[in-house]
Amino acid sequence: MCLKSDITAEDGAASADWVVLTAALVGLTLAVLNVASTGLTDLSNDVGADVARQGVSPTFEQTAYTRTDGFSAYDVAAYDKLVADLRSLNDGDLVVANAVLTATGAAALAGGGTVSSHDQGRQKDVAAALDKVFGERGVIRDTTPGSFDEAEAARIFTALGWPPAPTLN
Repeated sequence: MCLKSDITAEDGAASADWVVLTAALVGLTLAVLNVASTGLTDLSNDVGADVARQGVSPTFEQTAYTRTDGFSAYDVAAYDKLVADLRSLNDGDLVVANAVLTATGAAALAGGGTVSSHDQGRQKDVAAALDKVFGERGVIRDTTPGSFDEAEAARIFTALGWPPAPTLN
C-alpha cells in the first residue's frame, strides 16, 4: 500500500483508521502535556525562587550588577553595604572616611610584597563605592592619599559598626 493512496482513500476502513490514528495522537499529546506541565511548573517556580534569592530587581533599578560604566563588584553584598553606609554619612564625615579609605588602600597596595586578588578586588569595590556616593552628591572625590584625624576616623568607623580605622604609623 502506498501512503498517498491511504491519505486520499475515501472508503470506510481507511477513514476509520485515520480517525483512530488522529485520536491516538491527540490522546498521546494530552498525556505528555499533563505529565510535562507538572515538571515545568516546578522548574519555573525554582527559577523564580533563584531569581528572587539573587536580588534581581523587577524594576530595573541600577544596582552593582547593572552599573553603566562596566564596573562589577568583587563582593556585591559588601559593596552594597559599603554604599549604604557611605550614603548615611554627612559630607564632613564622608570626606574623613574617604581620606582614611584612600590612604590605607594606597598604603596596602604600595606596602611591598604581594597584594592578593581578594585585597585588590576589595580596594576596587571601596574606590567604586566612594566614587558612586561622591558622584551622587555632585562632588569630585579626592583620590590623593593624605592625612586624616584618627580620632574622627575612629568615631565614624565606630558609628558605622566597622572595624577600627587603620592607622598609618
